[in-house]
Amino acid sequence: MDVPGIGLVLEGDKITGGGGASTWRKDPPAGIKIPEGCLPSGPDGTVIIIGEVTEVKRA
Repeated sequence: MDVPGIGLVLEGDKITGGGGASTWRKDPPAGIKIPEGCLPSGPDGTVIIIGEVTEVKRA
């Protein structure tokens, strides 16, 4: 993914940042949409939301 101010982040890279988690199916955040097929299995569909990336270490 391309992160503004950071650049390209690839699979295997280690990132430092901040954010949180959401039980998407029970309490979806306003203004953000994730297609059902992209949510993890389970009744809650818990996802991690990255709000800020401050550093990337290449794999």
